[in-house]
Amino acid sequence: MKDSGSALYMTNVLHAGAVRGPCLGNNGGTIDAVNCTFAGAIGEGSQPSAAYVQYGSSGVTTFRNCIVWGNKGGYLYAGNGGTPTATYCDLQGTDPDAEKGIISADPRFRNPSVYDYSLRSRSPCGNAGDKTGIPRTEKDIDGNPRYKGKIDMGCYESRGDPFCIRIY
Repeated sequence: MKDSGSALYMTNVLHAGAVRGPCLGNNGGTIDAVNCTFAGAIGEGSQPSAAYVQYGSSGVTTFRNCIVWGNKGGYLYAGNGGTPTATYCDLQGTDPDAEKGIISADPRFRNPSVYDYSLRSRSPCGNAGDKTGIPRTEKDIDGNPRYKGKIDMGCYESRGDPFCIRIY
């Protein structure tokens, strides 16, 4: 996806496996990504392989409650200036910032090899999001309720691992 001079508001979006270029780019527009997951960008050819590319210095991009992980070129390529704002995100290859809620830890995706980017139990992204401004009726990408106390980072609200008891 590339925004050129307009506005793009995205919530609960999974963008995985971008082959040509980044998952998301901004060339002078406004992008607001909330509870999104950007993963698995491989960026073949001459395009940057980062999850996010800032093409010009005039664009404004905000990531909130997002997971950006497992992209060949990392999180950000800002070769032309401009840097996005991120809060309450898991951003691979960045320095953690407790004040902004930024972590850089394996999100424990369930099975990314088959594009299952839901969270396993004990994911550092579970209950790590910011629910400010998120409607109480908000649902994740699968239609599961967001509000169960705190909310998760990424497009899926965690389900946890199946519980199993073996009886002999």
